[in-house]
Amino acid sequence: MSNLTQIAYSGVRASEIGLSITGQNTSNVNTPGFSRLSVLTSSLGGQGSLSPGGGVKVTGIRRMSDDFLNQQLWRATTAQNYYSNAQQYLGALEDLMSSDGASIS
Repeated sequence: MSNLTQIAYSGVRASEIGLSITGQNTSNVNTPGFSRLSVLTSSLGGQGSLSPGGGVKVTGIRRMSDDFLNQQLWRATTAQNYYSNAQQYLGALEDLMSSDGASIS
């Protein structure tokens, strides 16, 4: 009977972790940049050849993201920062060149 209790407990524990991850996915659905998570599970083998099995275990939590989209985002962010900095420097240079007394003639 103890083995059945352990099998049931492992299933309840894995389901609890799955519900927790589902709650995080639901609460962060409108968060910019959030990628959903999924639970990876595997079965536990039985202790003998005639044993039915040992339950389930959580082997990990995987982030479901698209590498191509992440790379596009990183490139766009890098370009945006580059042009923003260039605009600041060129604006300062323009202000310096357009002030009175800085004329060549």
